[in-house]
Amino acid sequence: AMEEPASGWFLFWASRTSADEQSWGRFTNDALTHFEASNYQAVLRQKLRQLRQVSDIEEYNGKYSSLIFRVENMSEVDQVSYYCDGLKRASQAYVKLRNPTTLSEAMDQAVKFEVSHFGGNRFSNTLEANRKISQLNQPLRDQLLRDQSLRDQPSRNPTTETYDKKASHKWSYKPGHYGSPEQTRPGPICYHCKEPGHFKRNCSKLNNENNSKQPRE
Repeated sequence: AMEEPASGWFLFWASRTSADEQSWGRFTNDALTHFEASNYQAVLRQKLRQLRQVSDIEEYNGKYSSLIFRVENMSEVDQVSYYCDGLKRASQAYVKLRNPTTLSEAMDQAVKFEVSHFGGNRFSNTLEANRKISQLNQPLRDQLLRDQSLRDQPSRNPTTETYDKKASHKWSYKPGHYGSPEQTRPGPICYHCKEPGHFKRNCSKLNNENNSKQPRE
């Protein structure tokens, strides 16, 4: 499809050119005369010679291809030479050392070099950086895991827990283990009243309780 300026000129050309004179040769000649300067090919070659790679190889190849496709009657040797001259220094040395004979071969060699050297280094550097960061953050990750495990444990009521500990200390009957001074004395301890000096069967408190529960006559 024609761009707007080209389609407008075509309608103008068709209206001004008789049907007998409308041929492909006449059309191309008039079109080139209208749209191209007389030194158009020389300008294209100059642009190719001045083109330089400033970014990645894909961008350079795209710009070079867009120009080379419009250049007429350019030898393969000149196409390769212009292309290599515009490459970055390291890529240029590598491609010239391979001595490519076609433009497509030169482009393939340049892509291969930059991917294996610059692209590969960037990938390796990223992996190395990630590994170092992982090592530096290992203590922090361990601490976070410990904190998370503590948060996952069932919550406890501090007041109830303190009361239970005090109660266990008060009512402990094992000599020498969380007991009061009276409880830690040697001798038997009553399982009913928890008082030392007698057994449950001799507990006066238990006997009094039992007597109080008996029905009166």
